[in-house]
Amino acid sequence: MNQTIAKDKKRHIIELDGMRGLAVLIVMMFHFNVMSLVPVNIIDGFFSRLLNAGWIGVDMFFALSGFLITGILIESKKRGNYFVSFYYKRTLRIFPLYYLYLIVLFVLFYPLIINKISAFEMNKVRYSQSIQIWFWLYLSNIKQAVSGKFSSAGSAHLWSLAIEEQFYLVWPLIVYITSLKWLRNISIGIIISSLLLRIYLHSIGWGALSIYEFTFTRIDTLAFGSLVAVCVKNYSHIPYQKITYLFYFLLACAILTLGFFGSDYHESPAIYVFSFTLLGATFATLILLLQAHVKFNFGIRKVFLTRWLVFLGKYSYALYIFHPFVRFILSKAFGKPVMYFNSQIPWQLFFMITGILLSILISQLSWHLFEKHFLRLKDKIK
Repeated sequence: MNQTIAKDKKRHIIELDGMRGLAVLIVMMFHFNVMSLVPVNIIDGFFSRLLNAGWIGVDMFFALSGFLITGILIESKKRGNYFVSFYYKRTLRIFPLYYLYLIVLFVLFYPLIINKISAFEMNKVRYSQSIQIWFWLYLSNIKQAVSGKFSSAGSAHLWSLAIEEQFYLVWPLIVYITSLKWLRNISIGIIISSLLLRIYLHSIGWGALSIYEFTFTRIDTLAFGSLVAVCVKNYSHIPYQKITYLFYFLLACAILTLGFFGSDYHESPAIYVFSFTLLGATFATLILLLQAHVKFNFGIRKVFLTRWLVFLGKYSYALYIFHPFVRFILSKAFGKPVMYFNSQIPWQLFFMITGILLSILISQLSWHLFEKHFLRLKDKIK
């Protein structure tokens, strides 16, 4: 059986679906990691730290969003229905599933479990309920970052969707009123400003989680993606082979940084202050290489063409939305990690694989019973 999918050279870049699939996979692995905080041996410790690096999948999503949205906006800039078309299609893609999840979470699930959970879990649910208006307004990340108190109980992951929606709200106007040259300069300015802001906020006592979720300290990865889109539209000749070497260098630097300073984003300022810039550059470079139609030696391209990654990429939105809900249910059903052969890894692998498979099942139901009916309406406006 052919294990890869050929690229549609007309419009759709299959490799970016594979990149999106990889992003959601490592995010799910990160959230399904429920091993003890103090691993029982060196191998377990390494395995847990490897899973804890899965938060970088969010940065992959940010870079992809910046690239794809900016590319769409540049291409549709001369159309008379520029704003209407963009917001209409984004609304149909994003809002229905997001608000369905909020209804399930706040209207159905929380009231059902509130009297059946521990006091610790109840406090988490109560806090999420107390700030739920911020979720409905796509501002939950700002509320949590400024207050320094963070939600969980199935709502913690929604901060990244809030940042993307804030980006979608403002960026179309910026693209519309600026030339490609100024759009490039603005993207570079955002990248530099976000890094400087992280340095400043760290110096005045902001914690890792606040910096991690605040819009203006995370928007630089979106700007990296936007910068790639501008370069693709603005330059006829791009030295892809040389950029390949740059990507491998950036990737090595990112791996060494996470390996030395800690894979969890809150472990060191080197991670939550500086590594976001490094990761943004790495993923933006990867996107630039994957979208290219010219032939050059880039050996890992075929990884992003594998069927299972492309499949995950197609359903990545529902997978991202629902997998924390699955994690909560499974943690109740499975209980705490159990030792097998003096290791938690066998139990963790079984828990993680079960969670991912259930999340895939729910994403299929979500797509066929709910999402695709809204997406069919997108063609009503060109």
